[in-house]
Amino acid sequence: MSTEPIDQQVMNKIKDQHLVMRPRRSFVLHRWYIGALFVLFGLVIVFVTSFTLYTLHRTGVLYLLTLGSGVFKYLLHPFSWFTG
Repeated sequence: MSTEPIDQQVMNKIKDQHLVMRPRRSFVLHRWYIGALFVLFGLVIVFVTSFTLYTLHRTGVLYLLTLGSGVFKYLLHPFSWFTG
């Protein structure tokens, strides 16, 4: 273990080219990309939810949900392997 301070160790590694410092813009762009991905992911979730509700509304399945517990056999009707 070295007895010199940590900042001196880092400066020595930079001088010996064992450590390369990245510019500030790389950190800013990285944060911007993460933020853009979160926004894009949120928009995709909103779109898929909207499309699902629209499809349920157009097919009438959305109204079957208010009829009680017997509605599940109508929901599973297209998937005949579930109804037996």
